[in-house]
Amino acid sequence: MFNSGNARRQIGLVKKRILQQIELTQQLLFNYEVHAESPVFTQLNDDEITSFRHDLTDARLQLLSLYSKIQQLHDDWSIARKADPKEEETHHD
Repeated sequence: MFNSGNARRQIGLVKKRILQQIELTQQLLFNYEVHAESPVFTQLNDDEITSFRHDLTDARLQLLSLYSKIQQLHDDWSIARKADPKEEETHHD
């Protein structure tokens, strides 16, 4: 049986982790002195570019994993809301 309280709690935890990962990614850009809006890499040597690429790939994979988790939780809760009118009421509270 679907537990909406547990799902909401999990969504909250994953949302918090997404926000933390976004902060870590922003810190990564800051550490490498790369601006997200207009990235320039001339200040980085070859080893730094390789490290940056690796770190950025890891950050991207973390965000994608968290997004997949929160999307699955949302989908599960949407199905439960359609199946049980009480869940829909909980959603609107």
